[in-house]
Amino acid sequence: MRRGTASAGEAMMDAITPDRQLITMIDARQQDLVGYLRTARPRGSRLAVAGIIFSGASAAFTAGPAFGGPGFTQTVTDLVGLQQTSIVWQVLCLMALIVSVATTVTINLANSQQLSSRVAAAETCSAELDGLRTLIDFGQIPVGEAARLYHGYVSKIGFIPTVR
Repeated sequence: MRRGTASAGEAMMDAITPDRQLITMIDARQQDLVGYLRTARPRGSRLAVAGIIFSGASAAFTAGPAFGGPGFTQTVTDLVGLQQTSIVWQVLCLMALIVSVATTVTINLANSQQLSSRVAAAETCSAELDGLRTLIDFGQIPVGEAARLYHGYVSKIGFIPTVR
């Protein structure tokens, strides 16, 4: 065979078949999903933990005066060396206000980004694409049907950008 000339068999092997093309698309989308989940899961966890911590801090700032009453504030006033107990009340109320606002912002950030539902959709899509890839690899599904399923699966994750 002459150099630079491909035989018919070699040309067929070099041609990308529709099933191989679909597998390439699945692999690329799976990489997009991995990248998204790598950042979204920890972000969701951080927001949830921050919300719990802020909520607990808010309760802690109000618990002393609520349960201890004037005796609590007088003890804190004496320990810190303040002149008036009202300063203790003001500081505790201000701190409770700050962490309550932080709690509200944190929870609303998590809800507005719909992190938990988006992570669940991405995980579901990843599992569906894994299954589809297996069906294609073992020749258990026609390419047209596989392409239709692929489109249905990825249409649920339009919020995940493609990185190509």
